[in-house]
Amino acid sequence: MSRVIWQKPCDVVVLRSEKNTYRIFHQALKKSFDLSHAQIQAWYDGNLSGLGTVADKMKADGIIKEVPEPPLLPHLLDNLHPSISPRWVRFYSETAELTIIYNTQQMAENNPLLVLGPYGSVIWHHIMDGSNIGEIRACALRLFGADEVLPFLARLMHLGFLVPLKQVLNVSFAEQRILKEFNAPEIQFMLAHALIPWYCIWEVTTICNIRCQICYLQEYQNPGPQGAELDRLIDQLDKSGIFYITLLGGEALLRNDLEEIVSRLRNANIFVKLITNGHTLTAKRAAALAKAGLNHIEISFDGLTKISHEKSRVPDAFNKAEQSLRVAQENGIPRVGMVLTLHSQSIDDLPSLPVFMKEHGIHECYLSLFRKTGLMGGQSAISPVSMEKLSASNRMVTSWRNQYPDLTIALIPICTCGRTSVVIGADMNLRPCPFSYESAMGNLNYESFDSLWTQMGESARAGALWCHQFS
Repeated sequence: MSRVIWQKPCDVVVLRSEKNTYRIFHQALKKSFDLSHAQIQAWYDGNLSGLGTVADKMKADGIIKEVPEPPLLPHLLDNLHPSISPRWVRFYSETAELTIIYNTQQMAENNPLLVLGPYGSVIWHHIMDGSNIGEIRACALRLFGADEVLPFLARLMHLGFLVPLKQVLNVSFAEQRILKEFNAPEIQFMLAHALIPWYCIWEVTTICNIRCQICYLQEYQNPGPQGAELDRLIDQLDKSGIFYITLLGGEALLRNDLEEIVSRLRNANIFVKLITNGHTLTAKRAAALAKAGLNHIEISFDGLTKISHEKSRVPDAFNKAEQSLRVAQENGIPRVGMVLTLHSQSIDDLPSLPVFMKEHGIHECYLSLFRKTGLMGGQSAISPVSMEKLSASNRMVTSWRNQYPDLTIALIPICTCGRTSVVIGADMNLRPCPFSYESAMGNLNYESFDSLWTQMGESARAGALWCHQFS
């Protein structure tokens, strides 16, 4: 007769709360439970009786169950040892059962970012520890009462996170029913402050070749870090564990060493995107950026017609932006997209965005929101989009997911400043928000990136550095 065990759920999010406390949130039942450090260790170990009265509440709510221990049937692949790919994979754990993994390899499609829940995290940590497949299967069965380890290993191999094993990839699997991954944006917005920022904007210079009427910069004369200062910064970014960095200005292409910066970040296994007005993007420059390993380039637009775009910019800016899309596509940069800033002069262009993208062979667009701040934006006649129009725009963009499944059009509803994203200014100040220079936490010439990010967390947890974009 098989013994009875506690069966843990796979659809709970385990988050850090206050110091040495944790919160378990059941997504389907919308119930949460606060655990001490000792209790969370009991949870991880599957010793759910160690939760005390919390276990009784979880059992009453149907979150944990007592079930007969299922038998582990041996498999021919049990002695194989899966391993993490040695290049282009970055990962970290928010908690032992919430692990974020990212593949930074150059690719034409969206790079996979997976947020692993309890089941996926247990598998990932066992791989890190060198366990074989049989040991991983036994642990998953003991903790969760289900064995879907092999199909998940195959998925991680297909996505480039694990070294491919033909024996695993050649197996046909039944339909999977166990939740192993969570929706990344949902988890991102649940985090009060990530242990490691998922995303970094780096203003490599404030020098620019045009003066946009909506620009948030406060000055246009800082060339950005050079020499030893640049070396220290790149070293800190490497050690920080950041997955994803966006380079912009000013106009980043005005830096003659931009390709070197891209190459050094890529050698650190960091995904690198460039946002540019495209005016100086030649075929030679685009090819050099591709060779340096640039993952993604976005050409910035302030409107989808010559009239709306150039109301903010300069004559012939629209033609140059359109031309730069073609130049990037024809010279080896694997992902070419655009960023469209929404404001009072461009919002009426939004309905034509999918057609514009298809006409230009573009599959990705990020929608940015104008803030009335900075040297030009603060005194511009152009206004931010009203809340009413912004909400209508969000509904439109949401409807496009089914209408245009081949397009990725992103309008982020909630600010992540200081929680999962951060900004490095050309002056080396670290600040949570690109639009707020007053929010700088300190300068990377004098303090470490890690210490400033930790300090930023105190304000983020207090709710001071983020806000809803729209309801």
